[in-house]
Order: sequence, then C-alpha cells, then structure tokens
Amino acid sequence: MSVFSLRAEPLVPAGNQTGECPVWDAANAALYWVDIPRGLIQRLNADGQVERWTAPMMIGAIALTEAGTLVAATERGFAEVTLDVDGTARLGPIADVLSAGNSMRFNDGAVDRQGRFWSGTMLMPPDPARPVGVLHRLDGDGSARPIVDGLLIQNGLAWSPDGRRMYLSDSHPSVRTIWRMDFDPETGTPSNRQVFCADLPGRPDGAAMDADGCYWIAATDAGKILRLTPEGKIDAEIVVPVPNPTNLCFGGPDLRTVFITSMPPKSGDVPMAGALFSAELPFAGLAEPRMRLARRRTRT
Repeated sequence: MSVFSLRAEPLVPAGNQTGECPVWDAANAALYWVDIPRGLIQRLNADGQVERWTAPMMIGAIALTEAGTLVAATERGFAEVTLDVDGTARLGPIADVLSAGNSMRFNDGAVDRQGRFWSGTMLMPPDPARPVGVLHRLDGDGSARPIVDGLLIQNGLAWSPDGRRMYLSDSHPSVRTIWRMDFDPETGTPSNRQVFCADLPGRPDGAAMDADGCYWIAATDAGKILRLTPEGKIDAEIVVPVPNPTNLCFGGPDLRTVFITSMPPKSGDVPMAGALFSAELPFAGLAEPRMRLARRRTRT
C-alpha cells in the first residue's frame, strides 16, 4: 500500500514543555490546547492572537462542554474550568480521584460520542514494574468511574464514527501498543480488548478519528502523524519537523486542517520543539462531541 505523505508547518512557537490535548472550538473558530507541567491552557483565536491562562496544578487534558465551558483532567481528578481575565484558570472540583502527593496525575483525555469525558492516570515517573494507571470515565452527573486498569502511560483515546469501537494506547517504551475494543454506546462500557497495532515507528501518543473511520495517531519519537485504516494499515502520514509530536485534532471550517501539539526531546536542542503545528489535508476530520455535563448547583 502506498503511503500519502505531507508536511506540517509551524503555526505558533509556543515553547511548551509538554504541549497536549488540542481541542477545536467550531463555534468560535478557536483552538485550545494545554502545556501539562505548567498547568497552562492556551487558546489560538480566529484573529491569530494567543491567550493563556495558568491553573494551580498540572492539567493533562481538557474538553469543551455543551454549554461552551471547559472541563479538565488534572493531577487530582476532574474539574470545571473558569478562565479569568487576569490570566488565571480557576478549577472547580467535579470528582477528586487522586490524593495529593501520590506522584500521579491524569494524562490524555477525550469525549465519547455520547458526551462522556474520559482520561487516564499515570505514575510520575512511569515505572514498568508498576502499571498502576487507570482509565476513568466522567459521566454527565459528575461521577467518575475506573474502567480500564494496568496502564503505564494512557494515550490514544478515540471512537469510531458510529461510536461502537473505542481505541486506546499505552505510549510507554515497554508497551508501545494500540488496542481496539467493542464499545456499548448506551452504557459506556468497552469490551473485547484486542491489539490493533503494536509495530508503529516511535510510540503511540494522542489520537483523533476522521470521517472515513480512520484512526490518526501521533508517533512520538518518530516525528510523524500516522493515519491507520480500520484494518490497522498505514495509508497516510504527516511529517512533523520535530521528533516528538504529542497529539492532534481536526479543525478549520471544513475540518480539513490538522493541529498538532509537540514537546522537546529529552536531550538536544531542536528548533520549534514544543510548538503548535498545522497541515492542510485532503481528508476530512470528524467533528468531536462536547461533554454533556449536567448543570451544577452553585455553592453558597
């Protein structure tokens, strides 16, 4: 199978330590993403300006809600986010999953087709002898439930267009595997976990789904974004001019622009590492759902 190839170009020289979780806001033609270690939420607006807000703790992933607000997976659990004009991101706890000082945090996250927010925990630093990471599901009523355990560095969340297949990866060097599972849309329950791909170049990091049902994965350490068919075959790639792309999402008016976050390598000085990149595609992305979070009662 011939592989279609194109190249990503720098969009924002963000200088992120660990750029992650790009989220397209179609209503405002804006793009959100985070820098995990700094608890930084960033937004590229339609006019090209970038705004930044700092949270009091690390943020692994964010998602838009149907109300237009943000939810986050943090170093403690799930929280609502309020972006203040002074550059502060205030966190209102929804479900605290982790205790303070336990050397763990949440990592990659995404919303399923029914509007539930998913994210997994990881140990810092990961220890191959301790696969204690757990993928959690945040339901609309604000309750969080552990769903998949035994993970080191959870990544690669995505769902098929019909919502009946769920994808998950572990990007630790000792695992480097993407799994595919059957998914019950009504109950939010994955089952029948099987290896989808375990021989990619690099390590499988963040992911997104396109309108054709193909799975796009950031191959970190390999400097590429790869498109996998439902059969697990690579048929397209985006070459990123840094070794460590971390995640991607589709955006733009026709969902044919891909936005790519990145981080610097562990050693060496790489120009533009940690920047936000983009590329124009001949493929259309899939509009991702927003979280259906029930209106929460104001505390008095």
